[in-house]
Formats: sequence, C-alpha cells, structure tokens
Amino acid sequence: MIAVPGGFATKFNAPTRSGTPLEGYEVVRNYLDELVPKYVKIPKSDPILGMNALVDVVRGEGRAASHGPTPLWLFLGEDSMQDVRARTVELLSTLEEWKDVGSNLGLPVEQTSA
Repeated sequence: MIAVPGGFATKFNAPTRSGTPLEGYEVVRNYLDELVPKYVKIPKSDPILGMNALVDVVRGEGRAASHGPTPLWLFLGEDSMQDVRARTVELLSTLEEWKDVGSNLGLPVEQTSA
C-alpha cells in the first residue's frame, strides 16, 4: 500500500526553530524564511486521526471494515484527494489530446496460410 498524505499538523511543518543560529548564515536564513511559507501547505489534518485511519486499513477494521481488499493507493486528507483529482483530470485531458499519437503501435500480425 502506498499512503499519500496531505498536510498534517506535525512538528515537521511547524514554524519554529530549534538551536542557536550559526553566524554568517543570516542571508540564507532570511531567504528561507521568505521562501518556505510559499511552498509549505497549511496543515489541515490531524496526524493522530490520519494514523488511526491507516492502521484501520492495514487491520481491516474501524472505518475501513466495510471496504474491500487493501488498496494499492490510500489518500489521506481532503487536500491530498483534491490534489489527486486535479492531477487525474490533467492526465485524462492529456490522454485524450494525444491518444492518436500513442495508439496503433502494435507489431504487424503475421498472415498464416490455410
């Protein structure tokens, strides 16, 4: 199973620093302080609930009990699902636009004599 988590509120994405800043790296720190917030999503999901859902799927119980076999892909969090939906629409659009280029590429069928 491949778990695809969205933004979870963990210490990893918390906006705090630890330790004493190294001298001479002020320019880098300032640059990162401006850059990182542009790319880090605001966490929308509770990590405990996310892990509980994952455990339920692995064990086949709880919120996963009424579902079929373990999925290859498990999307955790509404933002993860929204991202996957958007990417899927983009992939289907590209598939339709370029299907004539990628189709009919089979080897020739040999004629057999009767």
